[in-house]
Amino acid sequence: MKIISFVNEEWEKEYLSKHLAGYNIKFLNGILQDYADLKDEEVTILSVFVHSSVGEKEMNQFPNLKAIITRSTGFDHIDLDEAKNAVSVSLMCQHMEKIRSRSTLLLLFSRYQGGYMRRLRKF
Repeated sequence: MKIISFVNEEWEKEYLSKHLAGYNIKFLNGILQDYADLKDEEVTILSVFVHSSVGEKEMNQFPNLKAIITRSTGFDHIDLDEAKNAVSVSLMCQHMEKIRSRSTLLLLFSRYQGGYMRRLRKF
């Protein structure tokens, strides 16, 4: 089993290396579309983020592809109709828990602060 993971930041590489120790994993910087000429018959799993669109063309780059794992909470960047016959699609969003909780707190804080600032301006 060979895994290709498209990463954009070093922490992603560290996280996946730690949790997928023992697997044959190759990291490529950037998005899948940056590697349009890449063909690899050994790849069975793709690990992507929302910036990598995965459609028929991309799936054909990996003829033995069995699974696409997206490191996001959504999968609208993956052509599910194309994948349904031969490829399973999974979400791997646990590694995003800290980021989501921090982002939520920042949004709540900015909302609260913005509301507070608007109330001050009314006086």
